[in-house]
Amino acid sequence: MSDLPTPDPHIPAPLQRELQSAFASLSGCTGVPPETDRSILAMAQMVGIAHHRRRARTTLIRLSTAAAAALLAFSVWLIWPVPTATQPKPLAITTPEDLNRDGLIDMLDALTLARYVDTSQPGPDLNADGLLTRADVDTLALSAVSLERGSL
Repeated sequence: MSDLPTPDPHIPAPLQRELQSAFASLSGCTGVPPETDRSILAMAQMVGIAHHRRRARTTLIRLSTAAAAALLAFSVWLIWPVPTATQPKPLAITTPEDLNRDGLIDMLDALTLARYVDTSQPGPDLNADGLLTRADVDTLALSAVSLERGSL
């Protein structure tokens, strides 16, 4: 406890004069008895020591809390899962249903086939009725959103 304030039995002269004048007006004496002076000094020292210990404890608690928070943040960062790509892998071989040739049979292919129907362009007959109609677009769209891949 070397950082505690060292006791100083001497008080500043202006404070001593004020205390003597206040004490003299109350009791009619000209000085403060030595026992009272020692008691006041001992109480002041005890208050100072208690305040110093309380400050040291508060500082230690704050530092411990900050260190724990930093350790928690680092631990979360360390074990946080790295996001993986969510896009489905393209098929190795494109099929007639993959009209935009991106390797996937999806709603973009159904949209492309619907444009073929609207503009009377040739396209794949997916329901094997010999005509390119909205029924082919519906077949492709259902295939794109079905949970079972490869239904075409």
